[in-house]
Amino acid sequence: YDIKETALRDHGRRLCALVYQSLYAGRSSANRQPKSASSAVNATKVATAELSAHILAAFYFLANEAPFPATKNWWQHVIGTPACLWQALFLARRVLPNRVVFAILDKFWTAGVAGPVWNLAKKDGTMAGGNLGPRMVLGAVEAALRGRLLHWRDEAYVEIEREAVYRDGWLGNGIRPDGCIHQHNLRLHRSDSPQVLHQMYSINYGKEFYRHVGLVMWWLHDSPAFLGNFIESAVVEAFLQCQVWLHRGSIVEPSSTGRHIDSGRLVTEVGAQDAIERAVKILVLLGHYQKELNAALHRYENLVPLPSYARKANRHFYSSDVMVHHRPHFFAGLRLTSKRSVRPEGFRNGPNSDGYYQGDGWLSIIANGREFGSKNREVFQVFDWFKVPGVTSPLAHTQQPMQVSFTSDRAAHFTNSAHFVGGASDGYTGVAAMLLNRTTTELTAKKSWHFFSDCVVALGSDINLLQPAPACEVVTTLNQVVADGEVTVGLRDGKTEVHGSSSAPQTWDARWAHHDSLGYVFLQDESETPSQSQLIRVKKNSRRIKTNEDIPVFE
Repeated sequence: YDIKETALRDHGRRLCALVYQSLYAGRSSANRQPKSASSAVNATKVATAELSAHILAAFYFLANEAPFPATKNWWQHVIGTPACLWQALFLARRVLPNRVVFAILDKFWTAGVAGPVWNLAKKDGTMAGGNLGPRMVLGAVEAALRGRLLHWRDEAYVEIEREAVYRDGWLGNGIRPDGCIHQHNLRLHRSDSPQVLHQMYSINYGKEFYRHVGLVMWWLHDSPAFLGNFIESAVVEAFLQCQVWLHRGSIVEPSSTGRHIDSGRLVTEVGAQDAIERAVKILVLLGHYQKELNAALHRYENLVPLPSYARKANRHFYSSDVMVHHRPHFFAGLRLTSKRSVRPEGFRNGPNSDGYYQGDGWLSIIANGREFGSKNREVFQVFDWFKVPGVTSPLAHTQQPMQVSFTSDRAAHFTNSAHFVGGASDGYTGVAAMLLNRTTTELTAKKSWHFFSDCVVALGSDINLLQPAPACEVVTTLNQVVADGEVTVGLRDGKTEVHGSSSAPQTWDARWAHHDSLGYVFLQDESETPSQSQLIRVKKNSRRIKTNEDIPVFE
């Protein structure tokens, strides 16, 4: 057979629905029928019997004839395909012969081209962090079906303890000492610096770890295979230490979504839905830190939470070079890069191909929740990635950023050649600083960010382009968001102008501006010349998306 890599996954999802309808839903609905409907009940039994025959044939096909997915992607073999088969297999376990169940497990769980699903010999990122979560669910299912759950429980205990207690993930993947989850990037195996960590990826890979590990702990909670309160509490503690700090309402800190940032749904909907809401609703079932988890759920469900739930706090994640700042009326998140950490991943001609400057001081501010757009209309689908908010970068539109990123020394394109990067926080206010020395762009600068009660002050000095390229200038961008409502601008000559987003001129020579509940004050010396003035643009983007509409952008 020559099948697409998703064919078996689609087959598994359909089979799960059919098994449930045949073995569970059909039975309960028939039991509710009145006696006068006996003919209908008999017809249902006949239809169910016919359906059951087809279902059994589908399982025999999986056991005996179905091929492996025709892909070299290890994830499809050890996570993607088994994850879409296990529910149907588990639901049908009492009507399938053991030889069929074991044959399916042997084929898709044990003998895959990428090795077994539960592979303790694999000590790398494929068995850590966000990848460990779904593999743990699949490992638990296999152990239960093979009758070795108690033995597997001991193995799972060691893996969760390593992740959540010791925070010593394989090759830097998994939960780090600051509670954030780091996952793969094109870094460690190409670097001579063992202290370099992987990228902070708490939203996209955090959701995989906490939802799946939480599910396994809940399955085992009241059974002889109970993992224990110590391990359960450690997982919840790690979740509360970082994951729940990376959002405001249903909007997540965008850099923590990684390479899928421009998918159109991850920042404004799916990210927080999976990483916060669904994770909390599973973890709260364990009975640990219920007050804190319910507070996190309230903050997810309410952009402006009740005073008793609202955060007035600042936190620096020291293993990740990330700072977050929470107030009842706004959120600010800062992503830095140093010798110890790397920027969000990107692939040339692939996901996040333009994400070259995302770790160079990306400052994200969320107030009313509309800043990044909405489902399938997110600003990141039309972003100018040379102008990442908070970042000082060379502006050279003759080439895309990532087109210069794959030379003989890839590692240099993912990090900042500076040790003096970090932050300090008293829990309420904070300061972060970064020496910027991206050797691949030959740009150096000194940057700092100061987080106060109701404002963020960003400063920059000693900004130098070591070898200026033709037609290249250096810009610092304060923000780039969806244009929403009026723009009020204070000009250098003292005048004030107010414009609607649809009728706004392309540029202003501004001293301050106000747009969509955020105010911007440009700190500058009075001696600056007009060529160094502050420019604000409202532009209609021409790049089309799924809705076939333009997204207006304020920058």
